Amino acid sequence: MKWKKLILILVAALTVVCAGWGAYFLWNARLWPFSTGTEDEAFLGATFGMSPQEVRRAVAKHGAQLLTYGDYRRSEPSPSIDNFGAIPVFSDDRKEDAAFYMSSIEMFDSKVEAEFSFRHARLVSVGVHIDPNAGTKAESVVSTVESRLRSTYNFSRREESQEIPGAYTLDFTSPTATSSLWVNLTERGRPIIILTVVHPATQMSRTREIEDREHTAFGEKK
Repeated sequence: MKWKKLILILVAALTVVCAGWGAYFLWNARLWPFSTGTEDEAFLGATFGMSPQEVRRAVAKHGAQLLTYGDYRRSEPSPSIDNFGAIPVFSDDRKEDAAFYMSSIEMFDSKVEAEFSFRHARLVSVGVHIDPNAGTKAESVVSTVESRLRSTYNFSRREESQEIPGAYTLDFTSPTATSSLWVNLTERGRPIIILTVVHPATQMSRTREIEDREHTAFGEKK
């Protein structure tokens, strides 16, 4: 009987350990039921709210890697994204914000790289850098990207740059995201095409957080 009890205790302990390890594995990988992604599309299968782990799996399906800035710079012979390890101005942002970078893949007859920005380990915005392939007309690339955006979002406006004559921004909106396409083709050998996709709900949450600080900065009015 003692042996049977001991075996039962060992089996129960092993079950608890396996269950704990399994739960930790799912949590660490942000797999069900610990996934954080929403249904709000961001870019390339990634949705707003996803953790870095989830975004990494999403872009991997398209042959890309999600890397730290250092690894990204080492993996790309001619990287399109230069932030030189930029540090957020505010200390609370330094604690809560992070960015990871997508290695280059071919899309729109261009080399495409992206910066995925996270807040509280959840995706809040994406910056997509589009570099037309050699011999590809940049105007054709812009036209293709704009057409795809118009099929997904509602076109809002075109804003001409005040600093760079000939450059402009195309703004788009949807119920779940806003996007802007920055186009600068003034230097024929160096076209700059950058798409930024942002989650409005996250922006509003950040705004409310700051407003709450301001409201309570000097105590409640009596």
